[in-house]
Amino acid sequence: MAPIAVTPDSSTASPSGDSWNSYLHVCNGDSHNIISNNGHDHGEYALSAAVENGHGSWTAEPGIGLSSPLPPPGHLQDMPIAIVGMACRMPGNVSTPAEFWELCTRARSGWSETPKQRFNSARFHHPNQGKGGTLNPVGGNFLNVDLAAFDAPFFGLTEKEAISMDPQQRLLLECTFEALENAGIPKHSIAGKDVGVFVGGSFPEYESHLFRDPDTIPMHQATGCAYAMQSNRISHFFDLRGPSFTADTACSSSMVAIHLACQSLRTGESSAALVGGCHLNMLPEFWISFSTCRLLSDAGRLFSFDNRSTGFSRGEGCGIIVLKPPDQAIKDKDPIRAVITATSLNQDGKTPGITVPHRRAQEDLIRKVYGRASLDPNLCGFVEAHRTGTRVGDPIEATAIHNVLSQDRSPRNPLLIGSVKSNIGHLEGAFGIASVIKAALILERSFILPNHDFKQPNPRIPWKEWNLEVPVTQRPVNNFGFGSTNCHVVLTAAPFLRSRTSGSSHNDILMASDKSGLGRKLYITTAHDNAALSQQMKNIVVYLEQRPEIFQVDLTSNLAYTLGQRRSLLQWRAAIPAINSFKLIEAINGEKAITGKETEPFRLSFIFTGQGAQWYAMGRELYEQYPTFSTTEWSLVEELGRDAKTSRISEAHISQPLCTAVQLALPTAIAAVYAAGIIDFESAMYPELQGRMMAVGGRLQAKKVRIACYNSPSSLTISGDEPALAELERICEKRQLFNRRLVVDVAYHSHHMNLVAKDYPRTDVQFHSSLTDLQPNYWVDNLTCPSMLAPVGKHKYGVNMLQVLKEVGGSAPKIAYASVLARKRNALFTRGANLDFGAVNFPKTTKPPTLLTDSPRYPWNHSTRYWQESRMTDMHKNAVGSRSDIIEPTWRNIVRLDDLPWLRYYKIQSLIIYPMSAFLAMAMEAASQRAKSKHCSFDRFQMRDIAIKKPLAIPNNDIEEGWIEHCVDHLHSVAPTIDNAQWASIDPQHMYETLNKLGVVYGPAFQGLDNINMYLVAPDVAKEMLGGYLTEASLIGMYWLVLGAGCRITKLASEPGNTLRAICKGEVDPGIYRPFKVHMSIIAIDGLTVSPLPVGAQIVIIHEDSNFQLLVALRLANALEQATGRLPEVGKLDTVDAKGKTCIFLNELLRPLLATLSPSQFSSLQKLLTGVEAILWVVKGAYDKCTEPEAYMVTGLSRSIRSETALRFATLDLDAASPLSEAKAAEMVFCVFKMAFGSASSSMSELEFMERKGSLFTPRITHDRETDQEVQNLTNPRALEPTTFGDDGRFLRLEISAPGALHTLHFVDDHSLEVPLAIDQLEIEVKAVGLNFRDAMATKGQIPITMSGAEASGIVVAVGSSICAFKVGDRVAALTQGAFATRTRATASLAIKVPGHISFEAAATLPLGYCAAYYSLVDVGRLAEGETVLIHQAAGAVGQAAICLAQVIGAEIFATVGSAEKKELLINEFGLPSDYVLYSRDTSFGPTIRRATYGKGVDVIFNSLVGDGLRESWESLGKFGRLVDIGKRDSASKSRTEVSAAKRNASFVSVDIFALLAERPKVLKRVFADVARLLRYGKVRSASPLFVFPVSDIEGALKMQQSGSTMGKAVVALSGSDFVKAPPSRRSKDLLHSDATYILVGGTGGLGRSIARWMAGKGAQNIVLVSRSASLTGKTSMLGVSVHVRRCNVVNETEVDGLIRTGLQGLPPIRGVVLGTMVLHDVLFEKMTWTDYTEVIKAGAVGNRGQAAYSAANCFLNSLVQYRLTHGLPGSSLDLTAVSDSGYLAEDPEKAAEVARNLGSDTICEAEVLALLYAAISGKLTLACNNHTITGMRITSTMRPFWTDDAKFKAMRMAAEDEAAKNASLNMVVLFSATLKNAKSLTEAEDVVCKGLVEKISSVLMLDAEDMDITRSLSHYPLDSLVAIEIRNFITRDFEANLQVLELLSSGSIQTLAKAVCANSKIVSFQG
Repeated sequence: MAPIAVTPDSSTASPSGDSWNSYLHVCNGDSHNIISNNGHDHGEYALSAAVENGHGSWTAEPGIGLSSPLPPPGHLQDMPIAIVGMACRMPGNVSTPAEFWELCTRARSGWSETPKQRFNSARFHHPNQGKGGTLNPVGGNFLNVDLAAFDAPFFGLTEKEAISMDPQQRLLLECTFEALENAGIPKHSIAGKDVGVFVGGSFPEYESHLFRDPDTIPMHQATGCAYAMQSNRISHFFDLRGPSFTADTACSSSMVAIHLACQSLRTGESSAALVGGCHLNMLPEFWISFSTCRLLSDAGRLFSFDNRSTGFSRGEGCGIIVLKPPDQAIKDKDPIRAVITATSLNQDGKTPGITVPHRRAQEDLIRKVYGRASLDPNLCGFVEAHRTGTRVGDPIEATAIHNVLSQDRSPRNPLLIGSVKSNIGHLEGAFGIASVIKAALILERSFILPNHDFKQPNPRIPWKEWNLEVPVTQRPVNNFGFGSTNCHVVLTAAPFLRSRTSGSSHNDILMASDKSGLGRKLYITTAHDNAALSQQMKNIVVYLEQRPEIFQVDLTSNLAYTLGQRRSLLQWRAAIPAINSFKLIEAINGEKAITGKETEPFRLSFIFTGQGAQWYAMGRELYEQYPTFSTTEWSLVEELGRDAKTSRISEAHISQPLCTAVQLALPTAIAAVYAAGIIDFESAMYPELQGRMMAVGGRLQAKKVRIACYNSPSSLTISGDEPALAELERICEKRQLFNRRLVVDVAYHSHHMNLVAKDYPRTDVQFHSSLTDLQPNYWVDNLTCPSMLAPVGKHKYGVNMLQVLKEVGGSAPKIAYASVLARKRNALFTRGANLDFGAVNFPKTTKPPTLLTDSPRYPWNHSTRYWQESRMTDMHKNAVGSRSDIIEPTWRNIVRLDDLPWLRYYKIQSLIIYPMSAFLAMAMEAASQRAKSKHCSFDRFQMRDIAIKKPLAIPNNDIEEGWIEHCVDHLHSVAPTIDNAQWASIDPQHMYETLNKLGVVYGPAFQGLDNINMYLVAPDVAKEMLGGYLTEASLIGMYWLVLGAGCRITKLASEPGNTLRAICKGEVDPGIYRPFKVHMSIIAIDGLTVSPLPVGAQIVIIHEDSNFQLLVALRLANALEQATGRLPEVGKLDTVDAKGKTCIFLNELLRPLLATLSPSQFSSLQKLLTGVEAILWVVKGAYDKCTEPEAYMVTGLSRSIRSETALRFATLDLDAASPLSEAKAAEMVFCVFKMAFGSASSSMSELEFMERKGSLFTPRITHDRETDQEVQNLTNPRALEPTTFGDDGRFLRLEISAPGALHTLHFVDDHSLEVPLAIDQLEIEVKAVGLNFRDAMATKGQIPITMSGAEASGIVVAVGSSICAFKVGDRVAALTQGAFATRTRATASLAIKVPGHISFEAAATLPLGYCAAYYSLVDVGRLAEGETVLIHQAAGAVGQAAICLAQVIGAEIFATVGSAEKKELLINEFGLPSDYVLYSRDTSFGPTIRRATYGKGVDVIFNSLVGDGLRESWESLGKFGRLVDIGKRDSASKSRTEVSAAKRNASFVSVDIFALLAERPKVLKRVFADVARLLRYGKVRSASPLFVFPVSDIEGALKMQQSGSTMGKAVVALSGSDFVKAPPSRRSKDLLHSDATYILVGGTGGLGRSIARWMAGKGAQNIVLVSRSASLTGKTSMLGVSVHVRRCNVVNETEVDGLIRTGLQGLPPIRGVVLGTMVLHDVLFEKMTWTDYTEVIKAGAVGNRGQAAYSAANCFLNSLVQYRLTHGLPGSSLDLTAVSDSGYLAEDPEKAAEVARNLGSDTICEAEVLALLYAAISGKLTLACNNHTITGMRITSTMRPFWTDDAKFKAMRMAAEDEAAKNASLNMVVLFSATLKNAKSLTEAEDVVCKGLVEKISSVLMLDAEDMDITRSLSHYPLDSLVAIEIRNFITRDFEANLQVLELLSSGSIQTLAKAVCANSKIVSFQG
């Protein structure tokens, strides 16, 4: 690579006093010139060029142009080349040239340890250089980026293309776009141009990364990693037609690319050039290679020219520069960053080693460059050296530099030499481009950059003697490669340009607020996606806020110019009108930007209006700002300047020309005629005509006047001469006809118009109107003839002209409309129009704007990672431990369904399973290859000990997992010997059909056996049998009977010594490795054992001392022995060891066991159930026709244990009414045993069985739509009617039907007031409610709606007996809950009296805000006078309260807000200084506060921010500071905050007022008292502004609250006259009897009390509440109902008898009992104690985890109801899921959350429970569901609870799957094959295929599905043949249709492709 030489001016007259800083020597062309930044020219001549654009001109004048003259025409080969744009990625977290400059100026390094993402360096590291297979550095200079993250959609790449692409290409693409943006060259401006691309290539290590595993090489690897593509990819994407190639000359590659680019520009081959290089270090191999050559530094760091250096340090980076000829750059107004003056190349030739440099060759090259350019080498001031870092290379390079450039130097004028490698390491092929960028920045900024960490000069270089110096501080380029190709480049500073249009200095510093500025501008920004667009705007805000010149007009002008005229236009667009920087920032932060997306090619039409739409100020702003508008020849300026009172806009001679003039000046129904070119400008403006118009009613004939318009059958408009109209007016008055003069002084549609008709010639331009198609003469006829309004319905198009445009322009989905004079609607640009922003933003001649080269770079969307890394690559890069060699032969292959489609035909239980035969074939192929490699001969294989340890289910997608052992066997070659065989034939078709019925599916590809013969040799198994007994039908015989071999095989199997073997004879050439057709094969399987039952686990049968059970057990044992060949163990519970065995439990056939377990029995049972492999539990008479309710308890127990442990726990309920005999019972148990545990069983098999009258039944839970509808009708009456909120005698409260849907808010009757008032409570008539965050939570369903309304104000209407401080009639504000009601109740200590001068609305803002602020600042924050406090979100109610209190204390206040409007509020309302009110939208407030406090920080922070805001706040806290956090967001959103401030004694405190209320009520009481005292003294003020909503608009108030951006406070005013939605008021009294007693067991809980109130409302007069823990025994009153509370443990028979005998004396007879007890003690069954069990058992459909005993008890209750029904007694069972808003779970949120996690089902509300109770009592459950209702069961495509696969829920599961198939558009994984099979017609099938294709193509191309047009040609989308292969495979896999790739690509649209797929699909069988 080559030196980049920068030479200084010999003058010492530097403004800074440093001759290096500003005066730089330029070497270029045939002469050399010296320039300085003061414009003096010492050359012979200079370049002069002028560019005119209507907005001023720029000129490079003589003496001010290029520092070197443009060479004569004959010497263009020496023409200087301008660098106009740069972009880079460098180590040290550098992503822009500005950040690169900062890294170098601060002498920082980008060194780091090797990132784990590259490879595990420790795996390969060894400190010794040269050790084979190791690397010696511990680190290098790496990019701090995720190489896998890439914005592939931006570059139009599919996912597979992006995955295959070398990350170097990705970085080059991104940097190229950024460099063009930096140069101000939009992408579309160079498309199709002769722009060259020259890239210095680096080896694509990603290719080696991919090649490590050939089986996983991605589809597009060939194009994704090729060297050529490093340049060609750029040319392809940007559509560049110039030269494009990648140069590889090792380290000098990118420098050579620069040289060749300059040559291409000089010869005219390219008009511009993109030059760059990129290098990444991804694999350890190259590190190892360099280490082996001893080239790398021991420390991994590079010390340039330092004696410590022992080699170079590897680095990564990417850089791109944009080159142009200087004259073209000046013409294009491009920023010239530096100028390349001269370049040259040579080669070292023959040296001692190919990597050893040649000093003479380097010297010759430098002399050649300087000699040809006639440059003085002694004027070179700085050399950017290659700096190899080796002991051989450094002195050679220094000698060459000295011999040429430092011969005549002095100690006072040394030659400075440096290398950027000290900062970023050696970037190898990309190092040259990094050096050029560094040199360009030095020239641009006039400072020499220091070397990093230069301490010990290399003693082999005589520094002083040679007058060489390495700079170590900042002060006001040579490169050679190891391949010995040398390049030398000389750079000079950019030309100094001066504006031809000189302006005063005032214009240069014009303040943005000055009205004489350039006015409002339109700032635009574009991006490829919406996320990038949002980030782009945020970056603009940060950029503006960081610029010191933010107050100057120049910045905004330059920004508008850069964004509007020098940036690429992408599909997502935003436009923001603003007058200055501050307004622009405010608009962006306030999300006021107008955004849109360009979708289709933009087409523009204009619609012109006639008079009638005018208004007095129209076009005024256009006139003031745009000369084009104001210079219209027809002037109506005076009229446009009038106000509404003085305007004459309605006068015809004003309105008609004014409307026309405004539209013409736009330029835009006369304007339409002018726009069509039919008339000239003067004709459009009407001559003066005398005439009038008049409207009359009646039927008149025209006489001296003419009818102008037929308005209706009884209304006309008359037009003509004014005298004639006056006469007609008199006639109408005589006849009493309506008439009225129109305010128009021109007689339209009359003979007067003939005077101007001649000015409207005939034309071929087509006219259109809303009435009819128009002919060319329409315009004249419309002027002169009457106008007739068509009757309704006669309009051809209607009155919408947009429909006319559609008719004219063809079909269009939608046409957007926008007014050209509407404000704040920049519709055209955001919808895709490309505007002339020069004319928009710079309409007047002003100081020309300049391009901002430091504006924010494009924010790439790196949210998606594209990376291919095989398991082998991962193991290699990230392996742990020492290296090892493989000592056993290994074979590897990837199994893909697309490659082996026949595998789909082998399925077990609907899963594609890799067949056993394939495993065996793999083993045989491996053995064959192994034998051949060992030169061993063989003729057949023998396998033994074959074991399938785990089935291999083959997925549809590629999934690479770790090692999993699937199949193990031993294989060797033997010669077959078949003697004394007993043969039998097998029918293959029968065999396959039988296996298919068993669930083992052999598809057509696997049905290869057509001639099967078998012979049998049976082993002697009699000696293994009990008593030597051998059954006749042995297991092996049973199996071959299934295959159909007949009795002969069975007989052979029963004779000991025989062996079964299946043989198909044939010959196979063991040397064949390629696919070949097989006619016969050899298979021999010995020792095969097949069983339909799990013989792996021994079976045990447990019974009691009962003859029936014993006989059943023995018969069952016999049947199992015959089936499995093993005799089960038989015994009792306490004697057998069932661990690891399959158990049959018969103990409950005689009597129930679970209800009366003793401690020892429980222990034995627990041991049994936690140790068995599987269990079948048999009971009798448990449910249907129940005789033993307690026997059903095992159902609940089994469900819970299955949920906890996945134990296969089956139950069988035998019929007690028609009992089976012992034999039949054993047969039935055996049958169930096979179904539950046989070979065909699965996780979805039946496990609950019931036998009735010899038939088996299984339970099914189905959707009870009838009961659902009944509950819906009861809980949500269809009729919600408007009701006055203050309806007399009716108390209402807020309710919501569907949480999250605010439109379902309504009011219901409030029964909470029926409970007596507590002694310390106030009852308040609510007048106003203040909204806060809990209200939003309640409406979303996060908390019950009854907990909303925490702040209320109103009038006291009732006082508790212990209260003295309040009386009825007091005006109060209180902290409460449920305040959205007619009345609410609050604790007296949480209420404050409100003075009369404070309104109820204002008072409702006080309680929560001031309590939170007072407790936080005073109690916790301990804020004192003179301290500083930072209050976040200070514009809200709580923030304002904090400000008020802080001012009372006397603290110094800083505040943050989110917008300028909020800032203005605090300044005006609280008098806060403007500098102390900061913005919290980013973290800039932190540094500001620290500067304002001189680095001390604040004493107290009142915080509500999260994330970065919270961290920045913590950093702004001073010593002994207190941060009080009141944020109410989910704790998961709280970012982790480092507590480094702990050493400053800072504290972090979290405050939650509602938690304080619950846990520390006394503290909150004191806080309320203090706030009340402040209120009395007038120190408290309400929040401002107040947004008051009536209760009728509570939905609007909550929407405002949910927006989260409100300042002040939103308040709901509750007025009795407002109307709200509420159900009709009614109270049913006909359900329950007033002369009866109703008992509620467990009725003292929350849900029990609700049921009691409900029963009272349904007519019950006597209610008894029974509870074990009732603390009250007595009588209370509820709505006139007698309520009794009794203590009784209902599981204790004695206590129940006592309750009946004495506890209910004097009460009417009992007519109903509601059992609602619940005893929960969640514990897993394996951990449960006997006490746990008995306590709960004495207290569902799903056995909840941890609730085995509770589930058993509930099942007993279900069975009890069935028992009562069997005996003709009434009863109903309600299996309730969790009740969300009442009872146990509503009072314990943590428990509710735990239950929700475990239950996996929905919850229900209290109203639904009461509705079910009504249905049960009224008898409706009997008809619907046999008096047993289950709630909370729901399965959807997105919610599949843990119990989904339970067979009981099969109907629900199938219904959910059917629904998923019907709704393929839902956000879920759709199995298109299943959906296609369910299609009912060809049209429906084509629709399914079409949707599947849209989803697949959009995902492959990474497009939004909604952006796909199924009617558009496939050629519109970037589908190449490789992508089409993936689509073809998808079609083959999901739709079973075979299409060729070319057929797919040529099929037209997606729609036609779908038709072709259906035509070829094996699934679709429709005709037509």
